[in-house]
Amino acid sequence: MNKSMARSPQRSREAHLTARRKSGTKVGTANRDLVALKSALSLALKWDLIDVHPLAKVKPAKDKHSGVVRYLGSVDDGEEQRLRNALVTRDSNAIEARARTIAGGRAQHADVQPLPADGFADHLTPMALVAMNTGLRRGELTSLTWGTWTSSASGDDPGRLSRSRAPRAMFH
Repeated sequence: MNKSMARSPQRSREAHLTARRKSGTKVGTANRDLVALKSALSLALKWDLIDVHPLAKVKPAKDKHSGVVRYLGSVDDGEEQRLRNALVTRDSNAIEARARTIAGGRAQHADVQPLPADGFADHLTPMALVAMNTGLRRGELTSLTWGTWTSSASGDDPGRLSRSRAPRAMFH
């Protein structure tokens, strides 16, 4: 393969991306399509259906909007309430199921304790509520300790820096 052939997939990708952008397609969508195509070509290469992967060196385009933060309810006002209702329904169903299990009186369930009727079935609902109310990410949420709660609540914690070095306060 000559040098112009080796560079042509990159040029083709750029031309294709430009055409898609003019038609209204976002960079992220075009990148996802490129990744899917590269994956299919990698599989074809692995299965010996093709000899050369023409897009092996092609990289996805830079997307300045890839870090856009989307909040619950930013598009649909009822979204947050539907999530809260689904969490309540989930907990209610689990509490009722536990009560039915205990009421069955089977020997293998003798040590099963009832869930509080006004509480949570497990950790999911409290974690989801904390995440929604504070904006914490999954890693931040799962690494919380009681010390984190008390120092942040008292105002001792000035916040942490995100990967982009922007300050992030854990509580609003």
